[in-house]
Amino acid sequence: MNKQPWSDIDKQKLIELVNENTLNMRIDWKQISMKIGNRTTLQCKLQYRNVLNKQRQKINYKWTAEEEIQLQLQGFMFGTKWNFIQQNYYPQLRPEQLQMKYHQINLRRLIYEEITSNPDKYKILNQNQIQALKYALERIDIIRQKLQRLNQNTPDLLSFDPLELQFYKMNMTDEYIQQMYKNEAFIKQLLNQQPNIHIMNLQTFDNIKQSK
Repeated sequence: MNKQPWSDIDKQKLIELVNENTLNMRIDWKQISMKIGNRTTLQCKLQYRNVLNKQRQKINYKWTAEEEIQLQLQGFMFGTKWNFIQQNYYPQLRPEQLQMKYHQINLRRLIYEEITSNPDKYKILNQNQIQALKYALERIDIIRQKLQRLNQNTPDLLSFDPLELQFYKMNMTDEYIQQMYKNEAFIKQLLNQQPNIHIMNLQTFDNIKQSK
């Protein structure tokens, strides 16, 4: 048994091995111990759970709306390969954090789609529905800006992630965009009709962007 303190290199290797050897939220500690070579299964487990994981959980990561859109695209393109997504896009977070965030985003999307698909059913909204629609407005505004950059072929086009470019070119049809803007107008009208909202100026997105 190696009783020496964990070096920074060993700690980083342990984190990478945990990411590589996690399937369906289960970590293969025996495999990790074999790959590290000089630590027991128990040592690896205790170091990760009691030291490294607690440090990583302290990260209070605040997602921007644009980052949430990116995560949704990554989930759409890569499916449930959360270890791959974490390693390539979010090294400061854990795969399970990404999975939970993705589910949260999808829940908002489902609420948004349900309301916009059945507009006559929804007159008075609860707080979850209100927040989902506020988020939808912010998301539509970000997509609008990105589409303008794509259509104008602006110099910063190279800043787009290749995955994002592929998604926009494949999925943003004229029909989809027209429906999106139609939904936007409906959402603004519906939110302005809510008695339990302090009325916002929905002509701009300034207030919406500050309230998530």
